[in-house]
Amino acid sequence: IYRASHDFKGPVATLTGLAQVARMECEEDSPATEFLNKIEYTAQKMDMMLEKLHQVSYLIGKHLMYEVIDFEEIIEEAKNLLSPNLQNVDIEYNLEIDEGVRLISDSELLTILLENMIENAIQYRTQDPNKKPVIHIRIKPEGDLVRIEVEDNGIGIPYLYFTKIYDMFFRGTELAKGNGLG
Repeated sequence: IYRASHDFKGPVATLTGLAQVARMECEEDSPATEFLNKIEYTAQKMDMMLEKLHQVSYLIGKHLMYEVIDFEEIIEEAKNLLSPNLQNVDIEYNLEIDEGVRLISDSELLTILLENMIENAIQYRTQDPNKKPVIHIRIKPEGDLVRIEVEDNGIGIPYLYFTKIYDMFFRGTELAKGNGLG
């Protein structure tokens, strides 16, 4: 998976670059511009899918590195890893970290997990244009464990899909634009 996703990234980047160069050669109101925009959008979607496949293969073979987790730093890193079109969405983030919470885990693994949770919350945010999307992230101790909750005011996941949400390639809504790797 890693090798294939890596090998496909080059041609996808070439498609994106060619679409951008061709757009510069077109007049602004040319019908070709719309097609070039669609080509570039499709190439960006392919690139995001390849990145998800890369993450999956990375996680399968990853040797865990344990360290004390700085939750604020991990969450900021997860937000920075989002694709640029998701980083610019006007979202209200509420972060609650109980005092004294201490977790020893793999920071890269946790960052990827939170990136995917935040990405899903943004992609499936409220469809009401008068309602501002909100993401609550709560981190609190629970016995010897740490509970991390990500809650949003989006469209939600029907209860009947709860057992399937961690299945690779599963998409829980008709609105899903991705490939089910998040």
